[in-house]
Amino acid sequence: MLREVVRDADQPPETLQRAYCEIVFTYMLTGNWQSAEAEARAALKIFPDIQPDTRFVPPLIGEIFTRQREAIFGSIKITTIPDLAQVFMNGKLVGYSPLTLDYVESGEVNLRLVRQGYREMSIDVSVTAGNVTTVKFPLQSLIEREPENPAIWGGGLGVGAVTLMAKHYKFGDFGFTPFTFLWFAHRRIPFLTYHLFCQAAFPGSKESSLSYNIHTVRLIKVSLGFEFSDPDLWFDSADPYLSMGLGLYAVWYEGASYKAYKPGLTVALGTRVFSAPRNAVDFSIRYDYVPEGEMFDDLRFSPDPYERVIRDMHTLTLGVSVYFGRNKE
Repeated sequence: MLREVVRDADQPPETLQRAYCEIVFTYMLTGNWQSAEAEARAALKIFPDIQPDTRFVPPLIGEIFTRQREAIFGSIKITTIPDLAQVFMNGKLVGYSPLTLDYVESGEVNLRLVRQGYREMSIDVSVTAGNVTTVKFPLQSLIEREPENPAIWGGGLGVGAVTLMAKHYKFGDFGFTPFTFLWFAHRRIPFLTYHLFCQAAFPGSKESSLSYNIHTVRLIKVSLGFEFSDPDLWFDSADPYLSMGLGLYAVWYEGASYKAYKPGLTVALGTRVFSAPRNAVDFSIRYDYVPEGEMFDDLRFSPDPYERVIRDMHTLTLGVSVYFGRNKE
């Protein structure tokens, strides 16, 4: 008799749901749990939110439906930019975004998004039983817009403590250095910016293997390099970076009437801390290397022919600077 009831699609939903619950209950009483689970699945395909009436069947029937519901259905959370797009699932209109669809049978479903003034979108989404699948769609406007300027630029000023290192990385002269820089970035190149860095170093007159007889080392560098960073990958207010480049170094020694121009390598590691979208304080450590210093062989501050002469030159700068102009967002 119950079979006849569920076959009659014209019956009221309440009658059909009660009939399915009693069929499941009947199989449960006979110990046929496999058939009880199968009947529960069949009922859920028609009434996903079916809730057995405990006045007629025991609460255990509800647990069977809950277990089968979790094994059959998942959910889809849909958001679009902008909102209020029509959402069609497998060709049927199911609502407007933002929208959460419950009781979606696991497997592949097709979602189609339609909004006036925007390109229609269609995508296949995989739904997993018992889980919520989140999808976000940026809709493309049909109205042509002026292309945004992809370039961003900025600059900064700073000061740092600098040390020159002799051969074998022994520390030499110490002092302070001002520096300035300009940089240019292109939004279409991820992680990468271009920068021009200028630095005038004025180490002290401490006697060392670099500065004999209290002759003071001076240098100015101009370097062009690349910076690897992406603020979106890090903290909201911090932007670590690594930069590398090539520089031209002018080196002279006060009191020695000597000056030389040499190419060199510059590497910097630091992080910016943003106080505003376009302003930041930068903490960095910079290393400069001027290789093959044979040009300095004739620079001798002592008549002793065995006096050491300068070969390669190394500088290490620990600096703090202020950035401006860059739009972190």
